[in-house]
Parts: sequence; structure tokens; C-alpha cells
Amino acid sequence: MAFEPNQVMGFCDIDEGLALRLVMGKEHPWVSIDNKMTGKKKSVRMFFVENGKDLQIRTGKAGTKNYPHAEIVDALKELCAQAMSVPALRERYVQILGILLTKLHDPRYVTRESDFLVLPDEKRKSLWLGCFSEPSSPGVMKPCFPMDSREKKVMQSVANEDIPPFGKGFALASGQRSAEVLKEHGVLQKLIAALPGRWLEPLSIAGAAVFFGMTEWSFDDTLPFFKHMWRPLLNAPSGASKDNAEELRDTSRGLAEVLGRYVKLYHALPGMNVEEMMDAEDALKEEGYGRRERFDDHSNILGNHVYQLERFIRDDNSTVLVQQIKGQRTLPDTVVRLQPRLYEECLQNDAAGSVEDSRFTTLQILFGLRISRWLDLARRITGPSVLRK
Repeated sequence: MAFEPNQVMGFCDIDEGLALRLVMGKEHPWVSIDNKMTGKKKSVRMFFVENGKDLQIRTGKAGTKNYPHAEIVDALKELCAQAMSVPALRERYVQILGILLTKLHDPRYVTRESDFLVLPDEKRKSLWLGCFSEPSSPGVMKPCFPMDSREKKVMQSVANEDIPPFGKGFALASGQRSAEVLKEHGVLQKLIAALPGRWLEPLSIAGAAVFFGMTEWSFDDTLPFFKHMWRPLLNAPSGASKDNAEELRDTSRGLAEVLGRYVKLYHALPGMNVEEMMDAEDALKEEGYGRRERFDDHSNILGNHVYQLERFIRDDNSTVLVQQIKGQRTLPDTVVRLQPRLYEECLQNDAAGSVEDSRFTTLQILFGLRISRWLDLARRITGPSVLRK
């Protein structure tokens, strides 16, 4: 089924003044904000809802009306439910979800023992690390994420190799550089069965959210994952290929890495509490905390600012992280309180057997919390359409 520009895939009549529609554009869908009082329409990507603000529309020359953010979220939930009931869209979404599930588990590799001892950031982020003492030797595929008892049971039933100093995992033949070993043991399916809230639900929610226009997390404008999602659903010239699975795999990397960060932090997140606080440093010192580390982050993964990040510790092994826009003193600081020894556990998990890197872990905790908040919103909008009741 091909979709035409301006084709409506979902409609929600909020009241006498406002309606929202999910409308196909030239390359992907837009949310049309229809002001019934003035007759004007505005097309926006669905990520407009991520600012958390109420929606205000004009009701005349001087009048305005506010619609609470929660009401807009409910309307978008209805649009997604209607669109997901279209068989062609549901089928495409399932294909996207399958690609995300595979991409999430893409391993990284080290081919020398010395490389393992000082892992670069890109390999610390991975859920799986293929380890070889030298390029021509057999190796081991080791899991690089913390596990609860259910997940440990899965790994104990299938992990069959232990190679120092890398640790326990799946045997890899010399030169083997693929995730086939995970498929051979049915690891993905077994992890999903053991803990779907970690291994399936976040991907289901995020895949649908990006599909309908929320933030795609590519961090690279040359990899338009959102556009590739929709390309086969649009009218194409006669003879043009509708199969762009390879493009999807390439452009899904950003979202898969983001979800991988959330998956790694999954068990730690309940032990973190986030609050806003003015002059956090002075308040924390009064609570007995001392600053251990401070550095600037220019990566943009926390937002479009340069952030100053600080880590404070106390004698009871409690850790507090503070995030503030560098040079900004009129806005509150973001303060993250971690349960005693939780920060040290995160450090160890991120190291994956290598050297611990506190700056990497601090940044990844704050980023993981950002993704968690985004997933909470995405769950409200797309969860009812894609999660089993």
C-alpha cells in the first residue's frame, strides 16, 4: 500500500477550537495542528510535544486558549493508535523493530589483550564485546551489562567459554566477527522472555515513537533514519526498489546506541533520584558532600549547550552528580542522587573488565536519565498501540 501526500492517517477532534491530524507529507508524516477558530493549520514533527509545554492557539485578534500538555499527549496517543491499526503501517513497524533488536546487540571487538585493558568509549558503550588475545586466535563474546538473577540464569545456561583476562561468554572461532554466535544460542529471545521490560518494551516504544516523528537520536544529519523508515511506504517510480533494509540498518545505529545506554542502566535507574536545585554546590557541602571531580562536556548528548558536570561524594559512599549549563546562574542545577555504592557499580559495569573512566560513567548516567525521561513520554504516546495488554 502506497501513501499519498496529504493523506490523513489519524484524526483527533479535541474540542470546538482544536483538532490534530497525522498527515503524510512528501517524505514522512507530520502532525497538523488545526485551529478551528481561525481556520489556520500548522504542520510540525511530533517531537514538538517533547518540550513539555502546554499548547496555545489564537482564538481571535487578541484572544488565546491553552491546552494542557497532558491533553495534547492523549490526542497524539489517539493519532498513533489509529495509524498503527493500518496493516501496512503495522507491518512496516514490525520490520523496523526487528532491525532495532538486531542492531542493539551489534558487538564491538578487541583483537589484542592490550587493547582490552584500555577500551575506547565506543567499545565501552557496547552490550557485547568480542575479545581475542591476537587476531588469529580463538576468542570469546562476553556480555557487558549488569544482570539480575533471571538474566544470569539465561547466560549460565548458554555461555560456554572462559578466556582470561576477558572472562566468560560464548566461544568465537578465529576470525569470527559477527553476532551469529548470539543467534545460534537464541540469546536475544531468551533475554526477552526473561525480562521483556528491559529487552523488548523500550525498543517497541522508541521504534514507534520515531516512526511517527519523535526525536530520532541519530546525532548525524547525514543518516536520516526517520525518512528511511517511510521511503518504501511512499509512491515510488515504476521499477524502483521498495526494500531498503540495508539503509535502515545503517541509519538505525544512533537510536540503537541510545537504547543500549538505557538498557545498560536499566537495573541502576531505580536507585537514582533527580531534582532541581539552585546553588547545588553550597547546599551539598552543607549536607557533608565534597566535590571529587568537575569537567565540561561539549558532546551535545545532554542538550545543545556546554555543560559543567560535577561529582560529589560523602563518607557514607553516597554520590551526587550535578549538571548545569556552563556560565548560567539563573536556572536551577540538575542534581542526581545515587544510592550508596551505586556509582561505583556503574563505573565497574562501564569498564567491562578494562580501566574505569569516571568522566565516561558520569556522562553516560546523565545521558541515560535523559533517555529514560524521553521513553516515559514516548510510552504514554505509543505504548498503548504497541505493548501487549
